[in-house]
Amino acid sequence: MFVPFLPVIVIYALLLAFPAVVDVARPAALVPTLAGFGLLLAVGLVVGNLPAALMGSPSPIRFNRRKLLHIAAWVGLALWSPVYAGLAGVLSPWGVPDEGVALAMLLNYWLSDALAQHPLAGERVPRPWPLPDGRRSYSWAAGVGGTLRIALPVLGLLGILALAAAAWDALVPEAARALPWWALTAGTLLSYLVVMGMLVPVLIRYGWGLRPLQSPVAAAAIREELRANGIRGVTVLAWPEHMLRHVTAGVIGLLPGFRLLLFGDALANACTPAEIRSVTAHEAEHIRQRHLWYYLAAIVALLVALQVAFFQVASGGLLLGVRVPDDALLVAELVALLAFLRFGLGALSRGFERQADVHALGRWGVDNFRGALTKLGVLNRIPLQQNNWHHFGMAQRLAFLEAAQHDPPLLAAHQRRVARSKAIVLVTLLLVLVVQGVVSAHDVVGFVPERLWLQRFQAMATPTPTAVRAVKLLAARANARGDLPMAQQLFQLWLHWEPGNPLAQNNLSWILVTRQDATDQERARGLTLARQAAQASDTAFIWDTLAEALARNGEPEQALQAARHALLLAQAGQGVGEVPLSYYRERLATFGAPGGQGSATR
Repeated sequence: MFVPFLPVIVIYALLLAFPAVVDVARPAALVPTLAGFGLLLAVGLVVGNLPAALMGSPSPIRFNRRKLLHIAAWVGLALWSPVYAGLAGVLSPWGVPDEGVALAMLLNYWLSDALAQHPLAGERVPRPWPLPDGRRSYSWAAGVGGTLRIALPVLGLLGILALAAAAWDALVPEAARALPWWALTAGTLLSYLVVMGMLVPVLIRYGWGLRPLQSPVAAAAIREELRANGIRGVTVLAWPEHMLRHVTAGVIGLLPGFRLLLFGDALANACTPAEIRSVTAHEAEHIRQRHLWYYLAAIVALLVALQVAFFQVASGGLLLGVRVPDDALLVAELVALLAFLRFGLGALSRGFERQADVHALGRWGVDNFRGALTKLGVLNRIPLQQNNWHHFGMAQRLAFLEAAQHDPPLLAAHQRRVARSKAIVLVTLLLVLVVQGVVSAHDVVGFVPERLWLQRFQAMATPTPTAVRAVKLLAARANARGDLPMAQQLFQLWLHWEPGNPLAQNNLSWILVTRQDATDQERARGLTLARQAAQASDTAFIWDTLAEALARNGEPEQALQAARHALLLAQAGQGVGEVPLSYYRERLATFGAPGGQGSATR
């Protein structure tokens, strides 16, 4: 069921990683950026009108040559051209975060992909399923509009998640965000449950414009079979075959009351009531065995594992003196994701599908299930012998069921294999969550004491770029866990290597003026560094440091002026980073209060 959404999800993941490999220039010119944006749309028009003899028939969801060529061309142009960087430069001064830029680029891909799947000459191949108004001919505009609607639910979901993240940053106090790792993990899992269990089915239902089945007899047979299987809280609707250009049946939703069972009108019209109930029994077993839950668990386990693994690879590479390129990590993450979907999730799906087939066999026998599968193949023009990445071929499925009728141990052996698969998924999820907890609670890469790395780096006559990056990483980690003396030494080494770097000046200044045991001489040096950084870089967080340094050195009036300037810069989007704008307003109030002396925390 997630196949129609897969390209959009993968593209969005790539776009979120773009800032790591794209040099984002701020600000940027509007006209060249819009021209590049239009060029990306034109990629879809070009690919969509390539000859069918070369690219094959267009398809809104299948990964045919046309879709793969469009993805490669669009991603390549978006990544290696200044379009993304220019768009970030246009939107960032308005306070749009990287997630907002990625969504804007995703909208471009969404439009371009729809254009790539519909040649201007219109539909060339008639389809057996009509449009909702009964017509069987598809105009170019209707085809493009239908394809756009396919990804509408996932686009709505990503937009809602982006707004939720922005609201979290703006409304939740800093103290509430500093939660222990176990609370963050529990919150993440609960969020996945709410999103996948409640939000996704609603977005699909209304985003796709789903409607009831045309046949009341078929709808009644489906509901009766669901009741016979003990399934409650399922809404039966028609599969949007005119939009997705194929017919099937499937279940969407984890939670009762939010579950949808979609059944194609063409399939319902072609099947007998017994065949309809056989297919429904198959779908009911997916619900009874909680297959969707295990899919979610497997995907969450993969995402957590990738997050932990690639962070440690990048960090460990720096500390060992080997710089792992960001774009190499991006490619590796994409390859790992696609490999898991193709082989890991594909294998899990084949096992689950066969388990559901076995239940349909027990309920209605092999003849009814054979009749339904055969008609499904005819409607979709799929040969019975043809396999795909997440299903056995129809002939192979039926051969197994026929063999199982005469060899019951064969069924028992398959049920044991599925039980092992489920156990592996749950154990893997638990393991990666524990590893994430250990990594979050302890500096795993930092098990090597910083003082050894500090001695190694101090002995370098000329630092390498990798050594500079490693010192920055070690200093940030020491500062985050409160080891200010070690962080100070590392920031001093960074500043020694790059004497005019405003970030090094800023970070060292903050530690010098905020340490509880800082001497007057150290605070004075911190003020000097803060002034140098502010002269070199007119950004909000650097002027905030200058305000702190002035207050700590007994210059409250100048501190107030610096804090006011920091707020103006923050409102203009200059150097805000992930800090909410409310932080700078609160800081201004602090410095403007009678006797205000700044704050000891950041």
